[in-house]
Amino acid sequence: YQRQATGRGQLVQASLFESVAFLVAQHMAIAAITGKPAPPMPDRGRTWSVYDLFKTVDGELVFVGVTSDRHWQRMCETFGYADLAADRRLDTNQGRIEQREWFLPELHKRLTALTKAELMGLAEKAGIPVAPVARPEDLFEDPHLNQSGSLAVTRLPGGGSGKLPKIPLRMDGHAFDLRLDPPAIGEGSAGLYREIGLSGDEIRRLAAEGVIELPRDEWSAVG
Repeated sequence: YQRQATGRGQLVQASLFESVAFLVAQHMAIAAITGKPAPPMPDRGRTWSVYDLFKTVDGELVFVGVTSDRHWQRMCETFGYADLAADRRLDTNQGRIEQREWFLPELHKRLTALTKAELMGLAEKAGIPVAPVARPEDLFEDPHLNQSGSLAVTRLPGGGSGKLPKIPLRMDGHAFDLRLDPPAIGEGSAGLYREIGLSGDEIRRLAAEGVIELPRDEWSAVG
């Protein structure tokens, strides 16, 4: 748009992690407001044979994904699962999906005997998708989001505050910082009613009749 208007464009930066965090903002806000962990998303349909959470022996949840046959081969080699590698029923992704009734419990038994560090270390060595499970509220103190300035301290209902994701874009090197906190119920309404042509007397009358919400500290702005 700027290029069309001025003949000169600008650099637009969008980062993947900040974009994903922005999509989780509503769940972070729920956790910040309620002080309770956000509930997990429901389980969905299955495309890959292993795309699951495993609870390690030290009580941590770790996601592991096996999304290709090469992943499976490297996993068996690195984790020492020669018996599973030799099972022809598990050679293909579709085969592993069809065998999940017995195969996944067996994999759970093996992986949950490991610590989080052991499981993640082996998975990283094998080059298969792995990640510790973080909750939305964990992002409040995420080192990357905090050090990159991607969180804005935002006023919450009830007078508290929480760090919520900014718009994950940078335009010409400038971030979209917090411009205004979310308004409280009725906050700024006097000015809005003025903008649509209501007089001070009309605003006061509608507020007195309960037609509109006008906080006490807004009455002085009515005039």
